[in-house]
Amino acid sequence: LANDSSLDPLLRDTAKLRAALARLDAGEADAAKAALEPLAASSPYRVSARLALASLALSAKDYTTAGKRLEEVISDAEAPGADRQTAQTLLGLVASQAPRAAAKP
Repeated sequence: LANDSSLDPLLRDTAKLRAALARLDAGEADAAKAALEPLAASSPYRVSARLALASLALSAKDYTTAGKRLEEVISDAEAPGADRQTAQTLLGLVASQAPRAAAKP
């Protein structure tokens, strides 16, 4: 479905997001990240994709990338309030962990 050009773009993006999340469930983080990046850039699912990418970055202890993705969600005026709140909460986690990561030898 994701590659069927005869379908509505929203349906194709839905299939792309679902496939990316299935890859996450299967432990295929790199493939999921590659599928989520274009959705995070410009898609009706950009907020979900950005939150998923932030979660991937957090699990990899990449606090810089996680913070960037979370800030994108927070600053998106069209993002649902619950998603912005989730991003704000996770950003607190990033802020609490980032200095420790930088201080480690």
